[in-house]
Amino acid sequence: MRNYVYILFILLVIWIAGSGYWYVCKVRGDCGAYTQAGTDQMIQSFAENDTGQSSADSLQTLVDEAEDFLVSAGVQRVYFNISSAVCDMSAISEEYLSKLKFYLENYPGKKVIVTGHTDSSGTASFNEKLGQQRADYVKDFLVRTGILSGCIDCSSRSFRDPVASNDNIEGRAKNRRTEITILK
Repeated sequence: MRNYVYILFILLVIWIAGSGYWYVCKVRGDCGAYTQAGTDQMIQSFAENDTGQSSADSLQTLVDEAEDFLVSAGVQRVYFNISSAVCDMSAISEEYLSKLKFYLENYPGKKVIVTGHTDSSGTASFNEKLGQQRADYVKDFLVRTGILSGCIDCSSRSFRDPVASNDNIEGRAKNRRTEITILK
C-alpha cells in the first residue's frame, strides 16, 4: 500500500510540473518565464528519500524546507521608477518563486500579501492608485508564474510607510516599491 501511495504521489508531482509547463510554454508561448528546476529539485529530493519515511512525512519535510527558505528570504521587494507601475521582476529569484508556489499548493489556507508603496511626490489620491497598480502588477506576475490568484491579497499603502526619507532622491527611490510578504 505504501508503494502504491508513493507511486501516485510521484505521478501527481510529475503531472503538476507537466501541466504547468504545457500552460506556460504551449498555451501562453512564454517558455522563458517558466522554470522546472525548482520542481525537479523537489521531485529528486522526494525520490531519493531512503530514510524509511512515509510519503506524507516526506512531503511534509519538503514543505517545511520550502517554508524555512521563504522565512529566511524575508520580505521580497521590487522597485519602480517615478510614477510607473511597471518594473523589472528579475529581483525575485526563480528559486523563491518555485518554493513559494510549492508552499502555497501544500498550504491552501496560507496567503501572500502584496503591498504597493510610493514616494511622497504627487497627490494622495494619485499615490493611492499608483500603489494599488504596483501591487496588482506584482500579483499578475505571481499569477503568471503559477501561483493561484486566490492566495494573493493586494493593497496600497501609498506613501504612508516609507522605509527612507522622502527628502532626497535616494530615499524616494527606496520608497517606490512593492513588498511580497507571506502570512503565517
